[in-house]
Amino acid sequence: MAKASNAGPQYSIGVEDTSVSVSITLNILQNLTAFENSFSLPQFRGVLVGANASDVSQTVQSALQQENPQARVSNFRLDASSTAWSAAAGHQWFNISMSMNVSGVETNTNGVSHIDLSWKSFAISTSVQVGAVEVNNVGQAFLASAASDLAQQASSTGSFSQLFFQVNGKEASRFQFPSAVNSWSTLNFSSLAPPIASWHLTYTPLASSNAWSLNAAQGLGVAVVVLITEAGQQQSRAVYGLLYDLSSTVTTPRGSAVNGDVVTLSGSGIPEVAMAGVIVSTLGLWSCTFVYERRFLGRNPNKRSSRKSSK
Repeated sequence: MAKASNAGPQYSIGVEDTSVSVSITLNILQNLTAFENSFSLPQFRGVLVGANASDVSQTVQSALQQENPQARVSNFRLDASSTAWSAAAGHQWFNISMSMNVSGVETNTNGVSHIDLSWKSFAISTSVQVGAVEVNNVGQAFLASAASDLAQQASSTGSFSQLFFQVNGKEASRFQFPSAVNSWSTLNFSSLAPPIASWHLTYTPLASSNAWSLNAAQGLGVAVVVLITEAGQQQSRAVYGLLYDLSSTVTTPRGSAVNGDVVTLSGSGIPEVAMAGVIVSTLGLWSCTFVYERRFLGRNPNKRSSRKSSK
């Protein structure tokens, strides 16, 4: 069985000064047609950009504002496409690419910038179309009929063949499956909810940036698991559906600090906690130097001068 592409992070956030850029790429593998040949996705290609993207941009902004009411989206672009079904390869691809800048999420205190990224796990439940093709509520738009047929098949399979269902990695019974499929949407990033401070930090000496990464979820989408048991043979397992994984990386300037979902920067690129440590260390060094000079360098000249005067 082919696997969903997972070459590098699909959801990237870049923080530079007080600007935040976002790039999201979802490569969804569709191989359900190999099992349910009445189903396939339409082949298309489209883009939303500029004035053509204003409605969807507003939808995304509203989703971000659920976490931070001050969030503003600009320079929004959405590309979507699907390849033709390939019987030879046994799959087709459904691809979504989104980019934008996010502002209004930063605050400044005494020259120290705090950038809130809690909106990263936004989710959109409403329809998003590129041209006439639905790219968000894909389950409801394209899979509803197939899900009902598959649920019916699951009730009539024998002891040699069994069907199991999953939606976004969670098991669903044959009774739950059609409803769960209808609720499935591609632009749901709730798996990125863990605070960035808990993500894996990659620190490279002398690098100009730090990177926090998270393998958020595997096996997202809709999956139909087929188990076949034949007498005298080992059980075989195949997975069909619309399948993809999700990982994320947040890149910040070197010297930045992260607390929860808030990135902290100072004007010099040194976080205020580190700056406080520098100040304390400097004061400590100055104090030690002063005491040393008073006790040793300052005492000996006085002794020598007093001896000379006594002579």
